[in-house]
Amino acid sequence: MKDFLMTGGITGMSIILVLGILSLASSLIFFGRRGMKLDIVALDRTLWVSTIALGGIALLFGVFYQTLGLYQAFQVIREASDISPSIILGGLFVSFYSTMFGLGVSVVSLLLWFIIRVAWMNDY
Repeated sequence: MKDFLMTGGITGMSIILVLGILSLASSLIFFGRRGMKLDIVALDRTLWVSTIALGGIALLFGVFYQTLGLYQAFQVIREASDISPSIILGGLFVSFYSTMFGLGVSVVSLLLWFIIRVAWMNDY
């Protein structure tokens, strides 16, 4: 996992990881409140919305850092006089790490959001 984060770019991957942790934390707080049988308040709606929103933001950060990585790679390719296709393909493959990670966080957040929604509907 550490190599995956380092290869994908520590700054962007760390931001996506933090967004994933926050999404997971908001859903755990929601389930904790449901387990304690607390009344449904505005906080519950905020936690429900933040779970999916954080996942969407993680996906956007993944796409942003992929675009940034491709831009930097194309600058280096332009400046290089002779470069092999395998190096280019390796760089393109690495550029997808942040998008795959952001997509993974987004899918997990979507699943948590759906579980929260089902749990919430069962309370009524």
